[in-house]
Amino acid sequence: MKRAPLLILFFIFSFFASSKVQAEYWRKIENLPKEARNVQWLDVFFLNSNYGWICGRSYNDNFGRVLRTVNGGATWQVSLVAGWFLESVHFVDTQNGFCSGPSGVFKSTDGGVTWQPVSYLNSLVASYSIDTWGCFMLNTDTIYVAGGGCLPPSTTSLDDHRIIWRSTDGGVNWTPTSLSNIPLEGSTDYFSGLTDVMVYPNGLGYASSSGLIWKTNNFGDTWELASRSGQNLSWQEEITNYPGTNSVLVPFSGIDCAGGLVNVGGMRFSTDITNPMGWRETVTSGPMYGSFLLGPAEGWACGTGRGIFYTNDGGISWALKNCGIQAGDNLDDIFFITPENGWVVGDNIYRLAPSELFVSKDTVDFGDSCTAQNLYDTLFVQNMNFNRSILDISILQNSPYFTILAPEYLYFPVPACHVTRIIVKYSPKSFGEHNFSIVVKMTPDNENITHSDTVFYKGALKEFTAWAEQDTIDFGDVPVKTSRYRNLNWYSKETDTILKYRCSVNNLNITDVTMKKPFVITNDEASSMQFKISPQDTGVTYVSYTFIFSTCDEERTVVLKVRGISPIINTNDYEDISISCINDTTIKIPIYNSGNASLEIYSINLVDSAGLFSQDLASKAHILGFTSQKTLPLSIEALKSDTLLLRLTSTEIDTLKGNIVIVNNDNKRPSSIHPNTVKFTAIFYKTLLDKDTINIDFGNVCVGSSALETRELTNLSNLTVSFKNVKQENNIFEIIEAPKNANFKQKVHYKVRFSPNKIGRFNDTIEVDVSPCNTKLVLILKGCGVLNNVEIEPEKITDKLNINIAKNYEVAVKSNSIQDIKISEAKIVPILPETEISFITDFPLNLISKHTEKIELTIESNSEIHYSGNLILYLESECLDTIYVPIDIEFINNNLEYTDTKGDIAYKFNHNLTCENTKSYDTIFVSNTQAYTFEEVKFDKNTPEYNIISLPNLPMKVEAESKIQIVTSFEAKFEGNFSNSLIFKMLDSATQETRFDTIYFHNEYRRSNITLLDTILDFGLVETCDLPKTLYIRFRNSGTLSDTLYFDRDVLPNYYKINVNSLTILPETKDSVEVQFYPELVESLPNKSFIPLKIRSTVCPKNFTTNIKSHTNSIELKIENKNLDFGEVWINTKETIDLEIQNTSLFDIEIVEIKLEPDNNFSIDATLPLAIKSQSSIKIPVSFIADKSDFYTAKVFLSAKRSCNLNDTLNLAASVPVEKYFATLKFDSTSALPGKHTTISAFIVSPVTELLAKEINFTIDMNNYLFFPKKMFLIDKNIKEEIEFNFSLADGISSKISEEHANSILSTKGKFLEIEGLALLYNPNSTKISFKNFDITTDKLYEITQENGEFKLSDYCGNSVGLYGRINFLAEITPNYSNVISDNFDINFSATQNSFVNIKIMDLTGKCVFFKTLSLKKGENNFTFPMDKISTGTYNLQINNAFYLIVSDKLLIVK
Repeated sequence: MKRAPLLILFFIFSFFASSKVQAEYWRKIENLPKEARNVQWLDVFFLNSNYGWICGRSYNDNFGRVLRTVNGGATWQVSLVAGWFLESVHFVDTQNGFCSGPSGVFKSTDGGVTWQPVSYLNSLVASYSIDTWGCFMLNTDTIYVAGGGCLPPSTTSLDDHRIIWRSTDGGVNWTPTSLSNIPLEGSTDYFSGLTDVMVYPNGLGYASSSGLIWKTNNFGDTWELASRSGQNLSWQEEITNYPGTNSVLVPFSGIDCAGGLVNVGGMRFSTDITNPMGWRETVTSGPMYGSFLLGPAEGWACGTGRGIFYTNDGGISWALKNCGIQAGDNLDDIFFITPENGWVVGDNIYRLAPSELFVSKDTVDFGDSCTAQNLYDTLFVQNMNFNRSILDISILQNSPYFTILAPEYLYFPVPACHVTRIIVKYSPKSFGEHNFSIVVKMTPDNENITHSDTVFYKGALKEFTAWAEQDTIDFGDVPVKTSRYRNLNWYSKETDTILKYRCSVNNLNITDVTMKKPFVITNDEASSMQFKISPQDTGVTYVSYTFIFSTCDEERTVVLKVRGISPIINTNDYEDISISCINDTTIKIPIYNSGNASLEIYSINLVDSAGLFSQDLASKAHILGFTSQKTLPLSIEALKSDTLLLRLTSTEIDTLKGNIVIVNNDNKRPSSIHPNTVKFTAIFYKTLLDKDTINIDFGNVCVGSSALETRELTNLSNLTVSFKNVKQENNIFEIIEAPKNANFKQKVHYKVRFSPNKIGRFNDTIEVDVSPCNTKLVLILKGCGVLNNVEIEPEKITDKLNINIAKNYEVAVKSNSIQDIKISEAKIVPILPETEISFITDFPLNLISKHTEKIELTIESNSEIHYSGNLILYLESECLDTIYVPIDIEFINNNLEYTDTKGDIAYKFNHNLTCENTKSYDTIFVSNTQAYTFEEVKFDKNTPEYNIISLPNLPMKVEAESKIQIVTSFEAKFEGNFSNSLIFKMLDSATQETRFDTIYFHNEYRRSNITLLDTILDFGLVETCDLPKTLYIRFRNSGTLSDTLYFDRDVLPNYYKINVNSLTILPETKDSVEVQFYPELVESLPNKSFIPLKIRSTVCPKNFTTNIKSHTNSIELKIENKNLDFGEVWINTKETIDLEIQNTSLFDIEIVEIKLEPDNNFSIDATLPLAIKSQSSIKIPVSFIADKSDFYTAKVFLSAKRSCNLNDTLNLAASVPVEKYFATLKFDSTSALPGKHTTISAFIVSPVTELLAKEINFTIDMNNYLFFPKKMFLIDKNIKEEIEFNFSLADGISSKISEEHANSILSTKGKFLEIEGLALLYNPNSTKISFKNFDITTDKLYEITQENGEFKLSDYCGNSVGLYGRINFLAEITPNYSNVISDNFDINFSATQNSFVNIKIMDLTGKCVFFKTLSLKKGENNFTFPMDKISTGTYNLQINNAFYLIVSDKLLIVK
């Protein structure tokens, strides 16, 4: 992006033209300042061989970087620029320079030490909303900056977007020249980013944008499109032109303006820019960003992925020359001062350097070795050269113990930059130091020089003689978190030193070693070190120390073994307890000792969650003790448990929080007295509603309609409660909306509807089951069905009146309803002009139940008419109603007058007869003002109810102002309404006209007919805890007259209640009175009551009697044996006794709770609740089992329930005697030759069958140096099965027998165990054999007696072997020969550690014919004896280590 001024370029051109490139690889620059690290370098420019600048952007901050050198790169300084992205740098002399990029343009006048922003230009560029990229200085006054172009032109006035800015006053003022409006035929040239510009002193200049080359001939006053460099307008980050020629080289990236879309790139080279077809395009695998021309056809280009390419044929071909570029580096710019002085920058900075030979190291030290083993080392040699070289490897100092394994050939050509591995093997065969050296030479093909380097190898084989007194230190049993110490002595044939050690555990709390440093072991006395062991946990722990000696870093391992012992208390950290529907419970808290020592519990304290004593908690929580019935202090054996009993009590909804602090001796805890805390939270859940009874009195409701009431209920309990309605017997009262569930504090609603279907009072009780605690919600419902039942007298107003005479009428309204009624209004319909009707009575008129009110009105007419209408009464109560009273009045102009005995004018006679009064009489007086002849008087209807009793003889003339008397009778044979008319036929004496007149009769006969439907009211059998019961005495009135009943309540005891004194029964209806029975008020039980209740009617007098009876009793349970004694029961034997419970009461009852305290040994098999029918019994199995001898007691708490609760208690007792079983074991005696296979057997002499063994663990006690076990067999029911076992010299032979075989073997007399193995040579040569332990896992007590066996070596000379060492391997010859060997045979060795063994064969004269020392590695080893070494004959074979004879036997070899 920058090129030197013309004079310098001409100088370089003449130099390049006559030069040949000699430098051969790129060397990374390392001597950069700290601030220059982690920077992406984007441009490099050198003014001459001394002065150079490199710019870029930092990944550490928001500042750009400019590096500068004044000594050709020997040293570098860095400057921070206030623009983080610097893409181009250019200097015209050693002091004046510019740098630019998307972050702006900056100027330096002190050689790049400081940089100042070119503010005017930067603000101008910002107004165009584009980025600057490359810059170029023609001289100190004339500067060019290029940028923009990857966006289309704006439609605004600032439509230039690809611009070259020029300053001619050193950067003070700037003039933009737009390249945006220069057309390119057939292309959208506005997608072409302007990146680089260069101008020569003669005015010629070039600029590069994406895919385009621009040209000026007038110092940039104008620009023209010179050429299109490629098919795609790809990003071209810079341009290079070889001065004086038309050669142009540009790198490109991507396929769009900004270098995107695809991750490709390459170079575009033209040797004649005036020829549009003269461009050569080469595509690379990644974007290319930098280029430089050394001649018209010679140039370089660089880019991503270590891409550096070179051409000397004008871009026809390119060679990759990236030797030395670090893997993964991306490059951005390249610059050459001379063909051999080139620079390339990017992720790092590189300089072209002469070829070199790289050798990874000059010295190889194999170190000291104590064994004759093969050691290897690899050396790396690299040809740092763009070209091939010849590699020549020669030996300078030879040694028989060193061998060059690779390469196969020592003289061969290697490609450019190739790495060659040189592998040397070191195989020392003799003690001492050994040396070896080689010379590596590299001769490049294109140079007359040879690079050379010498590599020196050395190594040594040394003898190691140090050993420890023992390789395993057993500390035995050590309490956890305490310490034990043991000393270990070291010996050596020669003085040696332990340099350092490492431990298998990195914890000084567990182990440590105390020794002098350095630890010197001399050959004249033992050197002692001390070990400390501090087990942190129970069980066996192994800790290994590996000691490294100064002699060839040889290692020796010492193993520390310790068995940590401690009780380990195990409890739940937290007990979350839910207690539902009961007031107390006992919680079991298991305490398990998982340790290997007895757990001692000293005390148990109950505190609140803050750790303090709480009186409230102490009153509700009680430590009962342990199920074992032991008292504190308490001991729990290893791997055993006990159970702590905590009783919690609360009569209300409650939450108890506390801590149970158990003080114990668990050594794993931090202090000497080790509290273990069990936190608990106990929540008592109970069903609690804000009310348990809901009373709803609907009051009066009109028959045929409904009333709805809503009641709210709140769940105050800490449970979600569920409601279930009891089945309703009728639909008079209906629960139409009921909740199913209610959460805590939730409000729910019950909606109940009352729909009376008749007149009268209604009562109902609905019980709702509330779970989970089976409580009751009682809905007590009351209501009264009403109608507007009124009697009207008269039912009809019928009359005959003379005109112009007003008459008063009374209408009596009697209420037979049980509610008050209001007559809100009265009307006469219709109102005629001839009539005048008015009310004397005021409205509204209140009509009280069972009372009568009179309505008075006056009727008058001025004309002779026949009036027919209605008196309408509007009634208001719970029922709205309208009553019509017909009015039928004939208004006449008549001289006759009809009066009754009272003298009142009467045209209508009404009589109501009730009960037994069935006959009535009426007397009618007829008077006149003129003479009439009465011809006939008779009833209109001939019915038996109406008769004329007294009548003058007719016809009869009656003179004026006289009267006659007529008597009629009415007699009813049945109830009902009756009517008739008395017709008068008369002759008017004056006119001689016949006239008719009428008197009306209306009669009614009514009576009440009361029937008592319930002569006996039986409440049946009840408990005093039963809820109140309600029965009804029912009556029927089949008559037509209402009647009122009165009850003699004084005869009833206080537990019977009738809430009314009287009851009115309407005609043709049924009604009832409620009798309530309160069992809780019955004082003495049992109680059988029979009370006659007297009842009398008042309208039609009559007496009735209802007998009320009940039987009140209590529930009773009978347990014959309340002290249930199991007697003696063997350990772990379950004994069951049936507990008989009799229900002697008259009720069916349920046993709802059975509690055992304590319940660890006794159990009851019962599923609650248990139903017991009246006068019957049940049997409940009660069981007992215990795992140790003791006397056991418990209490059984029984709770029975019907309505009342009944509690009872009985005692349980059992005795478990001491139970112990005996078995006898024995080993047989056997002998064997050393090295021979033999078998040891064990027997059951006295079997035992009752132990119920779960497992048997055993260890055999014998001298483990005399016998090495190979296989172990278990014999059960004559079936032989191989089992696993463990063996060590320290612990002997141990194994276990599973439950599958344990009981069968213990109960069977005979052989049960065989151990196959090898007899070993040892002194003493015999040992007793017995079981060191024979542990049976069982709950029963047992005792094992033994008969010891003996194992002895036969044909053994006791003085031939001394006890100087220990066995560290086992030798076995295969095949297992008897006396003759005619073929090869193998000796198999099983070694417990790395060791040496000697094999020696002697003939009968004692001459050694074969001897060999083998080095055994830990584990299995094999040696095949070479038969060709020995001829036919009899020989003696001996196998031993340095101290101990392992095998000694005769060999008969036949060949």
